[in-house]
Amino acid sequence: MKTIIEPENCCNALNLGKLSDKQLMQLLKVASSNRVLFVFCKKIKHYDYLGITGRIAQLIEKILTQGEKIIKQYSQLLKKIKIEFEKNDISFLVVKTDRKVDYILSDVDILIEDIKFNKAQELLEQMAISKKIRSEDERWHYEFKNKVQIDIHKMGTDWYSEGFIDTDTIWENTEQRQFLGSTYRFPSQKNEWIFNVLNVIYEKFTLTYLDLLFFKNTKNINYEEINAIAKKHSWDISLRIFNKYIKKLEWMYEPKAGIQKIKLPLMFSSSDFLKIFVSRLIRFPKETRLSLYFFLYYFYCKLRYWLSGGHRISYVSDWLSYWR
Repeated sequence: MKTIIEPENCCNALNLGKLSDKQLMQLLKVASSNRVLFVFCKKIKHYDYLGITGRIAQLIEKILTQGEKIIKQYSQLLKKIKIEFEKNDISFLVVKTDRKVDYILSDVDILIEDIKFNKAQELLEQMAISKKIRSEDERWHYEFKNKVQIDIHKMGTDWYSEGFIDTDTIWENTEQRQFLGSTYRFPSQKNEWIFNVLNVIYEKFTLTYLDLLFFKNTKNINYEEINAIAKKHSWDISLRIFNKYIKKLEWMYEPKAGIQKIKLPLMFSSSDFLKIFVSRLIRFPKETRLSLYFFLYYFYCKLRYWLSGGHRISYVSDWLSYWR
């Protein structure tokens, strides 16, 4: 998979046509569970299908057609939201979404300033088909036509709070970037890195290949500064556990004798999750403690992951099963 996706590798030297349909489906399944199915198929087509023919080639074409359609739907919706928000002087940041490679989004996360949050809710409610509030982390989830989904977050909740980061730096240090064909405001590279690390630690519990691409391709991160922020806000134990898993994946880029290959997606072990859970219970103020919901959610994710042989992660759709 790495050889196909990453541009520095010579994927035109491969001949996937030598594989059976069953083996090719397994390869697509691995790409899907790692959230890189779209870019994986895009690369295969770019190299003239690498010897793949028949129904698998047709499936790849279907994935690309439908994937482009979904990406376009998100692009159009986000542009519409941007226009409406700008009309109403609502500042927002796109967070935890940009990955520098084409992928099929399951939703887009938006962070709203406190003072305009209620107005942003009103506007989205007028545009959306349905709304759901996740009370456990104060997240507002909106679904639009074609099952396109937007999550909006309020400052002071989740990991956009003083429990995890100096919140005044979030809006002071932002940058404009191209995303889905338009320009949007994003957190600084440092804060975006922090939000993604926290998202893996406290919600996903899993590293996919898409996550690994993000962490590998984000340059000029001051790790001493990140460590200092984590220590200040008492999630340094969790950060060390996260770094341990990133280190486990070094074999993908720096092969060394004696390093055992790790299969992706890679999920936190139960013992490491319990260390994270206990450290938060002991060290965090009452209002930021992990709830029973997250405790049970981890073991629900773990069960799905185990029953599927390491392929099912519950927070995103299995796109391959969706299109087969």
